[in-house]
Amino acid sequence: METDRSASRLKEILGWASLGLAAGLLGAPSRVARLIGFPDDARSSALLRAVGLREMLAYVLIERTGPEDAGPLWVRTGGDAIDLALIGASSRRGEADRGRLAVAAANVGAIAALDAYAAMRLGRSTGAANPAAPAEDLAEDPAGEPPEPLRGIEGG
Repeated sequence: METDRSASRLKEILGWASLGLAAGLLGAPSRVARLIGFPDDARSSALLRAVGLREMLAYVLIERTGPEDAGPLWVRTGGDAIDLALIGASSRRGEADRGRLAVAAANVGAIAALDAYAAMRLGRSTGAANPAAPAEDLAEDPAGEPPEPLRGIEGG
C-alpha cells in the first residue's frame, strides 16, 4: 500500500512536539507546573520530569522508526491517557488551580486525538489495520494438499 504522506508528516511534527515538551518539562518543571495548574512543589516537579523523560523517549522512538510505523504514536497516545489521569489526580489536591488544569486536560485530550488519528492513518496506509489478513498464503502448499485441519473435509 502507498504511504500516507500527510500522516507521515504529522508523525514527524508530533515527534518534534514531544522533543519540545520534553525540553520544557525537564528544564523548567516548576514553570510548567504553575502554567498548567499543578501545585508548585517537589512532588509535582518530580512527576513532570518523569513525564518529560517519557516525551523524550517518544521522540527517540519516532526518530528511530520509519515514517510508516504507527507504534510510537500509540505510545504517545498511551502517555496522553496517563497525563489525563495525572491531571485528574492533581485536581484533587487543595493547592491545584482547577481552571488551569481543565485547560491543560482539554489540550492533552486534543493532542491524544491527534496522536490516535495519525496512528490510525499510518496503520491504514501500511495495511496494519487489517489484523485478520493471513500471515502466509496457504494456497501455495508445496505438497499440493490442504493444510492438516482441512484434510478431512470433502473437496478440501
